[in-house]
Order: sequence, then structure tokens, then C-alpha cells
Amino acid sequence: MTVPTLMESVGLGPLTQAQARFMNAPHPSRLFLGGIGSGKTAVGLLACLTEALDPSGINRGLPVGIFAPTFRQSKRIHVARVLDMLNHWERIHGWSLLRRFHRSDFIMELRGGAELWFLSYSKDVDRLRGLELCAAYVDEIEQVPDPASVWGLIGGRVRIGTARKWASTTPKGYRGVPRLFLDNLRNDPDAGLHHMVVSRSTDNPYLSPQFIKDCRQNMSRRAFRAEIECSLLRSADVVFPEFRKEQHPIGHLIRYRHQPGTQWWLSCDWGYSHASFLCWARIKTPTGDVDVCFKELHPDDTPVDRQRTMIRNLARDLGREPQACYVDRADPRQNRWLMTEFPSAQVTWMHTRGQQSQWNGVETFRALLDPMGEDLQVDKLNPPKLAIADHLVRCESERGIIRSLENLRRRIVNNELTDEILKDNVHDHSVDSALYFAKGRHGMPGGFSV
Repeated sequence: MTVPTLMESVGLGPLTQAQARFMNAPHPSRLFLGGIGSGKTAVGLLACLTEALDPSGINRGLPVGIFAPTFRQSKRIHVARVLDMLNHWERIHGWSLLRRFHRSDFIMELRGGAELWFLSYSKDVDRLRGLELCAAYVDEIEQVPDPASVWGLIGGRVRIGTARKWASTTPKGYRGVPRLFLDNLRNDPDAGLHHMVVSRSTDNPYLSPQFIKDCRQNMSRRAFRAEIECSLLRSADVVFPEFRKEQHPIGHLIRYRHQPGTQWWLSCDWGYSHASFLCWARIKTPTGDVDVCFKELHPDDTPVDRQRTMIRNLARDLGREPQACYVDRADPRQNRWLMTEFPSAQVTWMHTRGQQSQWNGVETFRALLDPMGEDLQVDKLNPPKLAIADHLVRCESERGIIRSLENLRRRIVNNELTDEILKDNVHDHSVDSALYFAKGRHGMPGGFSV
């Protein structure tokens, strides 16, 4: 008599290649990045059952957390599918893995194994603090506004037993948890802590070709690439879709080391909590003059006197005063100090409401990033007029100019994108500083010039 496999026991067909790679990976943190119908939830719940039944006994009596964005999804999808898997086991083996199901708390006690806790996280994730789990599976992690922080909070609850955690999602762009995994894999590929599996909808042999055909005909091209082909596209609400982390002139990174004593310009976004100071230079390239941001300072919770000392030291290290300073008009005291400290520098700020308009600055900045428009970006006859020194890629601050240009988002009101920047107090300050430079140095198309 042949002994049924685990897959046969729980009523699942043979695993796809992507599902098999996900299940067999030894890494403590795993991400299944899959298109619609690629088997994300099935393999995630299978991983939870496998962990709960760990033959070593390490997880005996310990909870495994199964997280859905909402309670309704947890009840109608996760609980229903796990019960179906357990019922199939009972039909095959003649005895039940389920010892007791506490429906008031949505906790399943498994015979000889751990407990399965069904939880939701989108409404109030902070209520999950204090939990201790031996494993956790987070489904559709990208459905919440800040998935990386949710993943970090839930991951901090996994600290007993085998301590493994998994996530699955359909990508919502190059952001959140997929970006977090990619950064970890790129920065430390030999650590052996993270593993990511990518599976298109077309990789699942159980999906009918008619389903894929219907999706192709009824979805926009962007939605099909993201939700069926599982492509990590730049989010539709990103403020600077033109920005590319490639070498100039195709992209916006350029190799540049500033020589002390040469001309430079300073842009400042004042503030006690989140100030941002950027240094700029103009260099000649084979394709023309380019403005380059080559140094950045982002002091947090720093007194005014200390910020002034930082700027003095900056000028001393660069060997001369700045040619000009581009600043906000909101702090006239700091602006007057700049005039006194650097008498040879021109201090420029936005005087009128139109000059102060943030979105006008965005349009100016985008025109410098991509003078010919997105479709003609590769035209080397019209390269970007603005670049970032490539060594700033190594900036560890989340408020660094490169991360901010990649991550800054537009406000969404009533599901409609607005021509406003989302003020998140992280990525907007260094961008504000850059916009002051763009407006003060180049003016605004069809508007003023200072």
C-alpha cells in the first residue's frame, strides 16, 4: 500500500516549479511574488501547515500566525481553505489533524503540532504587538499603504521555535516588501536570510488559456504587466517617473568628485526636525552642461546653531563660499544668516505664491530630468540636464536624494491622482531642497526667471 504524500493528503495537485522552489528554500524569510492565480495563497497555507507539523517538535504547542489584510479575507479565504485541506486529510487517513477549532478567537489546535492563529493587519497593525509566534505567513502584503513597516512589525513577533516568516503578494510596483527583499539580496547576497520567488500567472498549468486571454483583452497594458506577468513597474503615483538609476546620458547617475575651490551652489530646506541641504555643481560633458548634486546633508532634530555650523564646515571643506543659495521663504531668519555668512553669494528664495508653488517646481525638475519626454529618453542628442553623483547611491539615510526621487508619491484624493506631493516627512524634504535649486537656477517654463 502506497503512503499518500502531503500534497495528496491535503488535496493539492503537484506543485508548480515556483511553488516547489518556495517550499524547498531553507531561508528564514521568503517572498512569493506571483501574478493572479499563480498559487500564492495555496503555497503560503501549505507552508504554515508544514511548519505546524514540524517533525522535530520544536513548534509543538506554539502559534503560527496566518495574516490577511482584512478579517473578511481571513475568514472567507484562509480559514475556509485550511478547513478544506484538513477535511481532505481526514478523508484520506481516517483521522483528523484538527483537535479543536476556537471559532470565537479563530484559533485551530492541531493534533500533535502547533496552533494556527488567523489574524488581520490592515485596520490596526499596532494591536499585534506583544504576540510571540514561531512562524508567520502574510498574504497580499502590498495591499496596505506602508507594507514594509507592516512586514517589519509582524517579523518582530516571530522570535520563538523555528522562527520563519513568509509573504506573498501581487506586485504593486517597485516599492514595499518586494523592494525590501531586492535590496537585501543585492546588498548581501551571501547572507542566506532572504529568498524571493517570481511566478507569472501563465506559469500555473491549472489556469485555463481562456482566463489569460480574457485578462489580456480586459486589462490595461500596465495592469496586465503587473498582475499577470508579475513585473515590478514603477508605481503610477510616483512624482518623478523619468528618474532612472543608470549612468548618464541614458540615466541620471554620473561619476563626479568635486575638487575643492571650484564653484558650487547650495540649496536648503530649513527645519528643526527634517532639514535638508544639497550641494550642486555645473560640469561640462560631451553632450553639454549638466547640473550635478554631489553632496547631501539631512540632519534630524538638529538645533539651528548646529545646522549653521554644518553649513560653515561644508563651505570650508569645499574650499570656497557657494556661488548662490536657493532657499525657502518660510524661515527669513536663516535666510538672513546666509546673507551675512556668505556675503559674496546670491541668496534666492521664492517671493510670490506662483514662485513658491511646489508643483511648478516639479514640472521644472522633470523637464531637466527628461527634456524630450519619456518616449524619447534614449535620444542622446537631448540628454538629461540634471544628474546625481553616483556615490550618493550609498547614502544610508532614507531621506537621501536618490531614494526620495524614487519613492516620492503624489496625493490621491477620492481615488484620483492630484498635482500635489504627498507629504510623508521622509522623502519630501530633500526633494523640496532640489526644487528650490531647479526653480532658482532655471526658473519655470513659461513663468518667471530669477
